[in-house]
Amino acid sequence: MIGLPRGVRLEPHRDEPLKHEIQGFPQPKQLWVPLVGCTVRSECLVEPGDWIEKGTPLSAPQFAAPVYAPAAGSIKEIRERTLAQKGPTTCVLLIPDWSYEFPERKKPAQGHQEELIAAAAAAGIVDEFDGLPLYKKLKRFRRRGVNLLLGNAIDDDPYVASAVAVLRENPQRVAEGLAAAAKACGAEEWRIAASSRKESKRIHEACPTVEPFPAGERYPARALLKRELYAKGNTTGFIGVQACAAFADFLEKAVPQTETVVTVNGDAVSTPYNVRVPVGTALRELLGFCGGEGTPGACFVGSSITGKQVSDLDTPVTLDTRCLVALKRAPRWKTFPCIGCGSCARACPRGIRPWAVCDQLSRENPDPLRMVNVQHCIACAACSVACPSGIDLVSQMLRAAEFKKGGE
Repeated sequence: MIGLPRGVRLEPHRDEPLKHEIQGFPQPKQLWVPLVGCTVRSECLVEPGDWIEKGTPLSAPQFAAPVYAPAAGSIKEIRERTLAQKGPTTCVLLIPDWSYEFPERKKPAQGHQEELIAAAAAAGIVDEFDGLPLYKKLKRFRRRGVNLLLGNAIDDDPYVASAVAVLRENPQRVAEGLAAAAKACGAEEWRIAASSRKESKRIHEACPTVEPFPAGERYPARALLKRELYAKGNTTGFIGVQACAAFADFLEKAVPQTETVVTVNGDAVSTPYNVRVPVGTALRELLGFCGGEGTPGACFVGSSITGKQVSDLDTPVTLDTRCLVALKRAPRWKTFPCIGCGSCARACPRGIRPWAVCDQLSRENPDPLRMVNVQHCIACAACSVACPSGIDLVSQMLRAAEFKKGGE
């Protein structure tokens, strides 16, 4: 099993070539800023009618990163909204006044690990790939004894180019943030991982001090690379390059993270772009900026493979919104019976045999002992992509994992 090829090769996106340069965005007239992580109303620090400065903390959740105001302005409303990737989330309606800039702040202490982790927490930085607060990841990496920390610039989804765009814009800033993160979690070595050797070469030419790491072009490249490094005895951690750049900005200027870079793509937009937008910007405005006209047949937030479909285009952007894919027509899936080809097993980076798991689930008394490794499913959907019968295997794997834990 170890020698079998893993992952899948995805067809390149054949629409108009995506521009890697990051585009500026017109200043929105209103922002619905999501207070991700707020579980009780007391964790919200503002009230309707308040006037706030740019960079003012809007929330102080106990188990998540704080959220900061992306602009000065007045708080008009606070209510719960349902986000595609987050579910019901408290959101603040901010009417911005863009004439006010961030006030100067004292640089955070950064002499040792605890101070760096505290700075990551204070900055409100969220990893754009998994939506986890940076400070939590650094703590977890330190507990695990991570010896190799990788800056994640792996855009293995053919619709997404936001990570590569951030890295190309300022590789030195990404490297500075990654080096600080490595110091915070005690990693002995840090490098930047990109999908192709060509991109790795470009990184090294732009920033000779950075040693790039080609991850390969099979999806899911990050999981496959982690598996390869683990086999060589490395304990590896990944941090998104956008989170690295935000960490460097906070350590140098004490500026919290309030904006993100989003790839807007799909056949329903005339000009695909990587766009830097403030948190809370409506998806509708992103589509309009990239030439989307009318209401698309379907929109997906996140990866085109594992992203969530969104029907409300007034849904706001969060810090981990990496991609918005707009299609003229909603995809229609045709499903056929399993033909037992084993493509799903060859694609899985975690050694699961999805076809065998589905066979067990179809039985009257499934045997959990025959659902080998299903508890290690990372929901990358490589099995679903590889399946020639169009079966939604990833949902079956998650169901089987719950069954194996005794959830059914």
